[in-house]
Amino acid sequence: MSNLLSWFLKAVPRLGLVILIVIIGILVAGWLTSLFEKKLMKKSKYQLMSSLQAKAIKLILIMYVILLSVHAAGLSGIAWASTATCPCAGDCAGFYV
Repeated sequence: MSNLLSWFLKAVPRLGLVILIVIIGILVAGWLTSLFEKKLMKKSKYQLMSSLQAKAIKLILIMYVILLSVHAAGLSGIAWASTATCPCAGDCAGFYV
């Protein structure tokens, strides 16, 4: 039980940082999207297309923020397994098959 508590207390600052990155990233993405959409609306003849482009940019920015927060949480290499934890004792070159 104490190991779980100590792990949790070590993980709380990292999780707080991740939440902060996501919140700030979503706010900045919304702000940049509104600026981009205003510029496009002035220059574009098709408002629907400029709105679609702005929403696509917002989606791309939010996906980037999520990837950045996953990396900050230390989960960026979660798909790769080391040979030390591999159940086949290294026969699969470090990948779970």
